[in-house]
Amino acid sequence: MLGKGIGMERPSWNKLVFSCLPAALLLLAGMAALDLYREPFRASLQAGEDPLVIQGRRLYTQLRCQYCHRIKGRGGKVGPALDNVGFTRTRQWLADHFRDPGKFSKGSKMAQIPLKDDEVKALTAYMNSLGGRTFSPEARVLYLAYCANCHRMNDSGGFKGPDLTYEGEFRDVDFIANRIRDPLLMKPDSTMPSFGRTLTEAQIKDLAVYVFRSGN
Repeated sequence: MLGKGIGMERPSWNKLVFSCLPAALLLLAGMAALDLYREPFRASLQAGEDPLVIQGRRLYTQLRCQYCHRIKGRGGKVGPALDNVGFTRTRQWLADHFRDPGKFSKGSKMAQIPLKDDEVKALTAYMNSLGGRTFSPEARVLYLAYCANCHRMNDSGGFKGPDLTYEGEFRDVDFIANRIRDPLLMKPDSTMPSFGRTLTEAQIKDLAVYVFRSGN
């Protein structure tokens, strides 16, 4: 039978539990923090938000973009506010700007950050989501009535005019609205009819956003 020599005595159950308690609490706290970090992502997915937009929002925070830019009044004032950047800049411009700010914005104080292509896509998607660009159910009806006979979008429509599937990549909403309102002011030799008197301003803007977003 073994004796109870020094180093041979087994710790009591109470001592074992209390000695392990700090590590267990730390592990639980870490797991809780991880859940809190994941929760916005889960909630966004449940709401149907684009995962690329979610990734871009995270990059915006990780890269400390808010130190120079503000959204909804929160952030710095070194750079412009970004609340409506999805309206004022095309996706192509945004992507090019992320790759080389000084080249596309003369006098820009924004540092050139080495970004991977997928990071540029994510940030562009997030910026493009800003501005509350939404269109009403009537927008599709207007498009089918006034545009689809001449233009294609997403592999559907006519061939008389240019394909509009990627119009939002290179044109902003204001440009598209002006083109709908009076094409001749934008292009004197245009054969496209003017809708400035046919459609209300609200309908023109609604239709412009629909085209800008390629119906999505």
